Amino acid sequence: MNKGLIRIERLDDTASYNFLEFISEKQPFPLLDMFESEKYYFSAVAVTDIEVCYVSSAIFEKVVQLDLEQLRLFNSDLNSLVKKQMRRIQYCVTSKAKERVKNTLSILMEDLGERVDDKIVIPHPILINDISKYSGTTRETVGHTIRELVKGKKITYKYKELVFIDIDYFHLSK
Repeated sequence: MNKGLIRIERLDDTASYNFLEFISEKQPFPLLDMFESEKYYFSAVAVTDIEVCYVSSAIFEKVVQLDLEQLRLFNSDLNSLVKKQMRRIQYCVTSKAKERVKNTLSILMEDLGERVDDKIVIPHPILINDISKYSGTTRETVGHTIRELVKGKKITYKYKELVFIDIDYFHLSK
């Protein structure tokens, strides 16, 4: 994807278990099931205006198979995706809902944020409902936690714009 923000979603058959991920500029997708499946099992929803470069999977797979540098890049992208999901599991699977929300915000800051002076701004609208799905908690818990973080001057959140003021507070150990 060249420009914008895409939300990747998947629900199970019972709609009880959902998956949510964000794809931003300069991130290739889909990577999952490339070379393995003819069907893509996720929904991709444009959160903002987007600009994409589309290459059919058949052509992409052929290029990757024939060019070692492309294979290396593809492998690197897959490794990044796996590391990102491992970090998400490590920090967002906890029984403390507020901690999951804080850690989700930390991951969003690291993945989507851009430094502007002494703050980090996510240049795309981030919905409370998306944070709720991403962190596996209720909209009410997310709203309450965000209000506490705003009151504590850790972030600002206005009109879906998320700005991190206390950047050190949100850094996760690697």
